[in-house]
Amino acid sequence: MTQRFYPFLPVLVLLVSAAMLPSTVLSQAPIMDLVVEKLPAPINSDEYDEISPVVSRDGQRLYFTRTGSPEFNKNLFYDGTDAADSLEKFRYESLLRRVYSQLGGPPNGEVWRSKFNQDIWLAEFNRNGDFIRISHPDTPLNNALPNALGAVMPESGHFVVINQFPHKGGLYKGFSHTRRKADGSFTWPEPITIDDYSASGDGVGVTLSEDGEIMIISYEQHGGFGETDLYVSRRLDSLHWSKPVNLGDGVNTNFRESTPSLSEDKKTLYFSSNRWGRGGNDIYFCRRIDTSWHNWTLARRFKPPISSERDDSQPYFNEATGYLYLTSNRDGSSDIYRVQIQEPKPLDILVVGVVKHARTGEPMDAIVDISPRGIIGRDTSVGTVKGRFEFRIKSLNDFSLSAEKEGFIGHVERLNIRSQSYKNSYEVEILLDPREKGGKITLDPIFFKQSVADVKKESIPQLERLRDVLNKHPNIYVRIEGHTDSNGKQASLDKLSRERAEAIRAYLVRNGIDAVRVQAIGRGDRNPIASNETQEGRETNRRVEVIITRILPSIMAKGG
Repeated sequence: MTQRFYPFLPVLVLLVSAAMLPSTVLSQAPIMDLVVEKLPAPINSDEYDEISPVVSRDGQRLYFTRTGSPEFNKNLFYDGTDAADSLEKFRYESLLRRVYSQLGGPPNGEVWRSKFNQDIWLAEFNRNGDFIRISHPDTPLNNALPNALGAVMPESGHFVVINQFPHKGGLYKGFSHTRRKADGSFTWPEPITIDDYSASGDGVGVTLSEDGEIMIISYEQHGGFGETDLYVSRRLDSLHWSKPVNLGDGVNTNFRESTPSLSEDKKTLYFSSNRWGRGGNDIYFCRRIDTSWHNWTLARRFKPPISSERDDSQPYFNEATGYLYLTSNRDGSSDIYRVQIQEPKPLDILVVGVVKHARTGEPMDAIVDISPRGIIGRDTSVGTVKGRFEFRIKSLNDFSLSAEKEGFIGHVERLNIRSQSYKNSYEVEILLDPREKGGKITLDPIFFKQSVADVKKESIPQLERLRDVLNKHPNIYVRIEGHTDSNGKQASLDKLSRERAEAIRAYLVRNGIDAVRVQAIGRGDRNPIASNETQEGRETNRRVEVIITRILPSIMAKGG
């Protein structure tokens, strides 16, 4: 157990990300009355420290970390077993106290008072910026060890967290990534790779550029300028970054530079430092002079009321609301504050896509319709050129789009952009199926629970897509065909494939599709489309196909 834990994560050093501040703020010219607002309870508390604000782009979700609270996630994995379930309370607390001692010192009093007891919380706001509710994500995002949500990855619902957490238990230096699932839970944090990364001491923090290509890390290592310095690393592939390079003496000093944060245009860097100022830590910013990462303007400290006599750190600017978030202990314990430093800026999200023939993959000209309307500069359907289209939206509401072309069935695609993490641009592919008897309606694979006919949650969007197609084309009748691999007795395979087809039919009928329009049959293993000799082939053969059996004239369909 001893070799698994390292004393390196401080209470007030986590990863943040920020957007560029307007030039008037950077020059400290007064543009509005700056009022630093302490966020209300239950976000902040008098008893515990709240740190590390990370805000969704629409300003309606705030992730933060709370330390030393008795309401912590007690999961503690040791040799693959959760000690919270397997040990008596006294033995569990004794083990946890020993773990915290290895991290940097035993807690005084109750074990949960340790500064290494850190859990991630989520606060939600309405569009007016008023607090609505707070929640506490469960394991595996949280456990009894230090937990800190760091930054967002470019992909939707994808995040960086500080530390690495082996599945069998323990804690390693470094960083991990986790994904937010449709039900709001998170995947187990898996390690990311940074070449030749070796941190000593505390002060570890990371920020990513919006596209994920640049990572800036704060940590201490031999050969730096002082305690903790800022380093730049470049993305080599999806989860692999290059060896960090010191940003140089234009940014770093022999004091402590930490909590880095990079603007969306990659030109403005925010960080905290305990160099000369009004108190211990203050928030600084500087601008990148050229295309390199080693020439910066002289770092400047934010003036009061943003800076105070106490410790101020972890800046996070939200462009949509104009708020700069920060962590400060100006009121005693560490709390999260915000100050509006500019007017809110409308969002501008680019959506680019292509319309393709579902069978051949060839681009096809079509009319793309968007619902609800939210396009900047255009409120009509978008005509494609060589199958390609693009538009910009100014709303963070989820929306759907479909392609229209005579003689074809256009699929409905949904974009869910109200998640915590999302991008400035999205790529979309819309398929067109020929509208003909015997033709197929293309769907992504529909997954079932093993050996039964229960559709898994991740496949429900495919059933919704099929429902939407049938609603849009009420003159089309279909047959749902279930297929299996060859593992099993013929009678059992026929039964299972039929039950799975019936399950899809039942879903469609429950959701408003006339039962007479949908048949369901099971084909068993009679029509393989791949070899059953390999695992990949068997997975391909376990499928559902939707066949058009009848197309009524439109008048007959409308008349029932």
